[in-house]
Amino acid sequence: MIEETRGEAVHNCRRACSLLGMSQIASTALPPGPRLPAWVQTILFMRYWPRFVSACGRRYGKCFTIRALVVPPMVYLADPAEIKKVFAGDPNSFTAGEANANAGRAAR
Repeated sequence: MIEETRGEAVHNCRRACSLLGMSQIASTALPPGPRLPAWVQTILFMRYWPRFVSACGRRYGKCFTIRALVVPPMVYLADPAEIKKVFAGDPNSFTAGEANANAGRAAR
């Protein structure tokens, strides 16, 4: 198993965000989520996605963070009112618009 130092992890996260065209978000501002290592969360997410996400929802509520390898932390929202706030919110506060803009470019 290859271990990654915190500095390497931060660098890799920044590189992934840069590749995806997304902003950096301070990890302290993210909602709680599983404390499993990122590689374990990646396997659970890829192999057992519906059960893993359901289990996280039962434990952490309608908003939680999954930390997987290669991609920035993923925040799951299950509350329709909160989802609406993200998509209708100030682009300086919420970065959903960046992901939507990138998805639109990819679809062309």
